[in-house]
Amino acid sequence: MIMKTKTHTASYNQALRRLRDSFSGELDFSATTKLLYATDASIYKEMPRGVAFPKNNEDIKALLHFANTTQIPLIARGSGTSLAGQVVGAAIVVDVSLHMNAILELNKTHTTPFVRVQPGVIRDDLNTYLKPHGLFFPPETASASRATIGGMIGNNSTGANSITYGTTRDYILALKGYLADGSPVICQPLSATEYQKKLAHLGINTPPKGHLNHHLLPPEQIHHNNNNNTREAIIYKTLTKILSDQKIQNDLETAFPHPAIMRRNTGYALDLLGKTEPFNKNSTSKSQMAAPFNLATLIAGSEGTLMFITEATLKLVNLPAPCYGVIAAHFNSIDDSLHANILALKYKPNASELIDHYIIECTEKNLEQRYNRDFIKGRPKAILIIAFNRSTTDTLNKTLSELQSTLLREGNAYHAPILTGTAAHKPWNIRKAGLGLLSNIVGDAKPIAVVEDAAVRVTQLPQFVADFNSTLKQHHFSCVHYAHAGAGELHLRPIVNIKEPSGQATIYNLAKDIAALVKSYRGSLSGEHGDGRSRSEFIPFLFGADIYKLFQTIKTAFDPHHLLNPHKITNAPKMNSNLRYHIPDHTPAYETYFDFSPYQGIVRLAEMCNGSGECRRSHLSEGLMCPSFMATRDERHTTRARANILRETLKNPSLVNPFTNKNVLPVLDLCLSCKGCKTQCPSSVDISMLKAEYLAHYYKKHTPSLRTKLFAYLPLFSHYGTFIPAPVKNTVLAWTHLVLKRLLKLSDKKFPAFSHRTAFSLLKSHMATAPNRPSLRLHTSSSLLETKTHPTKSHTSTITTHTKAKNNTPHPSKPTTPTQTLYLFIDEFTNYFASEVCNYAYLVLTQLGYSVKLLPITNSGRTFISAGLLNQAQRLTQQNLKQLQSLLTKHPAHLDATQTTAKAHSNSDLPLPFSIIGVEPSALLTFRDEAISLVRGEKQLFAKKIARHTYLLEEFLVRELEAGRIHRSMFPTQHKSIAYHTHCHAQSLSKPNTMFRILELISATPPQSLGQGCCGMAGTFGYEREHAALAKKIAQLRLIPALKRTHPETLVVASGFSCRDQISALTSSQPVSVAEACFKAL
Repeated sequence: MIMKTKTHTASYNQALRRLRDSFSGELDFSATTKLLYATDASIYKEMPRGVAFPKNNEDIKALLHFANTTQIPLIARGSGTSLAGQVVGAAIVVDVSLHMNAILELNKTHTTPFVRVQPGVIRDDLNTYLKPHGLFFPPETASASRATIGGMIGNNSTGANSITYGTTRDYILALKGYLADGSPVICQPLSATEYQKKLAHLGINTPPKGHLNHHLLPPEQIHHNNNNNTREAIIYKTLTKILSDQKIQNDLETAFPHPAIMRRNTGYALDLLGKTEPFNKNSTSKSQMAAPFNLATLIAGSEGTLMFITEATLKLVNLPAPCYGVIAAHFNSIDDSLHANILALKYKPNASELIDHYIIECTEKNLEQRYNRDFIKGRPKAILIIAFNRSTTDTLNKTLSELQSTLLREGNAYHAPILTGTAAHKPWNIRKAGLGLLSNIVGDAKPIAVVEDAAVRVTQLPQFVADFNSTLKQHHFSCVHYAHAGAGELHLRPIVNIKEPSGQATIYNLAKDIAALVKSYRGSLSGEHGDGRSRSEFIPFLFGADIYKLFQTIKTAFDPHHLLNPHKITNAPKMNSNLRYHIPDHTPAYETYFDFSPYQGIVRLAEMCNGSGECRRSHLSEGLMCPSFMATRDERHTTRARANILRETLKNPSLVNPFTNKNVLPVLDLCLSCKGCKTQCPSSVDISMLKAEYLAHYYKKHTPSLRTKLFAYLPLFSHYGTFIPAPVKNTVLAWTHLVLKRLLKLSDKKFPAFSHRTAFSLLKSHMATAPNRPSLRLHTSSSLLETKTHPTKSHTSTITTHTKAKNNTPHPSKPTTPTQTLYLFIDEFTNYFASEVCNYAYLVLTQLGYSVKLLPITNSGRTFISAGLLNQAQRLTQQNLKQLQSLLTKHPAHLDATQTTAKAHSNSDLPLPFSIIGVEPSALLTFRDEAISLVRGEKQLFAKKIARHTYLLEEFLVRELEAGRIHRSMFPTQHKSIAYHTHCHAQSLSKPNTMFRILELISATPPQSLGQGCCGMAGTFGYEREHAALAKKIAQLRLIPALKRTHPETLVVASGFSCRDQISALTSSQPVSVAEACFKAL
């Protein structure tokens, strides 16, 4: 026995060496990477044997050879967004998304336009490429922003527009790839005649043309034909035998879901192959012509169990009609919405989707989606989103108006707003985020994907949902309802705690009951999410033993040794095995610096990541999250990976101190703390906060590096160095740059120079010497603006004067001076390195008539937080809050109100008598974000109050604009054109379009957004040697190309100090701050 084990090990090692020698991609068998690929977007977890990142077809062949040699199976994986556990298993996971993501060919002139792609191409990226050509690939999953074509084929994906465009299978013209034994295969359309030729070519004895259904080889000869015994030949022999049997054809017709159900992803699609030209005896007239035989029909929806796809040829169609509108009909019950759905379908919409109150309520807690919910009225139990594409505006408006009347009159809708233009996308943004939003439900009980994908005939949907809910009630569950009402499929998710034994046992019994319910409706247990681990066990029950045996025969013909994604569709384990949470589940509580109590602890915040993969968007899509993934396209550098590694580490009972696990650091390392995940992750998993917390505990056992400390204490060093003249400091920095570069492992990028004088001291002395001087006199004062000691590039913006040039006469439209005091926060970055920005802000506010004082705080704690030195950040936050509290003593009216209402109300409900205005997002927004979580109790209540009265300059000006206190005429010197870049933290924590709103006031033409691309600097990230190249790459993905597309005379405005520095370093532009742009327009 021992000898056998040694021999087996030696054979494995030898095969692995051969694989490594021939493999041009990457192979990763590390424990960390295997852990990251142990889950997808489902409730399952199983450690893979390793992870491969192939670069080309030769790598795929090498992997298949390795699999056949070692009997270790392979699982093809795209973005890992499957909901039924399709890409989870004890195999080598083959991630094709990293390298095999090329668009190979576009043919627009063919009778049927088509595109050839590798399997790792992302669906939305493909359509971005196709859009200028007037074409698109229609199937639109909710995960289309990251779903790969290979994954969509494996799952036969579809989406909201399926009632118009069908499923992925409908668009596959041909596939190329490899069978389980490594032999190449091509799947393409074959007429009856071509099918005959194919069989002959494979050496299969066939009857005369027209008699394909007779005289077939006996079953015992199928695998023993002397002419040809290739894997492809065996496949065609097996299929020919099965599909030529009329009894089997009849059985297939009876066993499969009702033909009116278009969404049917359960089992192998033998019924569809049986209707193709070689096997359909009823196709006599042109109107009844059967489709050609195409093996791709079977491969679609087979979940990677039959072949490994390396290339797909896809049919394309013209872009939808240009005029688009939506009705968002509100209902007081799910049942009303489903009956109204039947009414709506008579108007032939392009989509009809439902979201229920659970999802609607979750939008209130999500920073991004709360801006999409302004169309919602009241507290609806359900909203039906009905969308139309029409060729003309008149036709669209007529249809929308007629349907609106019908829904309000006959459909029991209590509100049915018509949404067009950008507003029409808001309900869709909520709908697409639905899966992730559901993870915002606090606690261990979550809406899980286990019986969520059943489809029935549309007319039966109301009764089916009623029966479904009745079944849930018997199991004492409530349920979330959402998705494809128009196609007869709702995603019905029971809210279950699968951390408990009772929860895991109950979902199994529930799954069996729902399978029986679906069968009674002759429905499909899976409409689009596939079988995977969730539903494969119930396929024998749904189809019967005979049909299931055919599925097993098909699997054996394609993959006799079960090397391709085993235990999916056939030979499946119990559906409640290998769940993400093992019994007994260990969810420890930790003492933390940040307050994680809103999530019931740090572990549960990490658990809120459900794997939906929103963080895997490419740089071609919209959104900020996740810059490091966009630049690397590597799963190991996603927000999801960071949440996974933290969850698994913090829950590992074998670790005495999980915060000392060095394997976590490389996964967290490339997180730029951009805060994109806090807003754009539907589950709002704030990795920036989790990273800082982990590092803070890690540093209790491991001393931070000298570089980490120096960067963290930079504001303190800068403060103590203010007595040294700036020219001296800058000269010393220049002389010692090479030494610091080697000592601290810095990049070649030079640090910004110190300002001649700090903004705080300059403004303080000015305000002391001229307290009563009209603020307009400062307009021409050079003392506040000449603060740099080194020359800078001059930007080429041209200012067009549309009104009288600036002079020293106050503008007649100046607003009445508000009674509220403004405190200008001079932060730790602009104070020392860009003091002119604070000076410009002061000038803008005073020129507009506001009373401005200086906040007696110059350090937000941002550098401590970014470095993970949370003990220091916590102390500084408490000091800052104490100073802010002391400001209230200067406002006795507020203190009197506080004492008067102390018993009746919380003091935190009282408005502050002042507002705090800042110019640097990374610093100012700390008061609105981390500062709240770094304290507890009454201090936290006060911190929340401060947050509500804290504004970036542009936010404050927009607030005043909306209140009517400032207006366009107050900025007479309009810039010809402006292009703007918004700091990542402002994108995440500020209202959308804030920059646009204020820059619109000062520009002769509408301001042009430079997109949501990150500059890559992330404070000190771009100065670190090991990160410099990535920082530059991140900037060059989106931000720099957008800048290069702007006109040379366009004024570039960037809200962040690091952003402006990076833009200056990588382009010829000299960006300015919002404050400077506004000042020069006064």
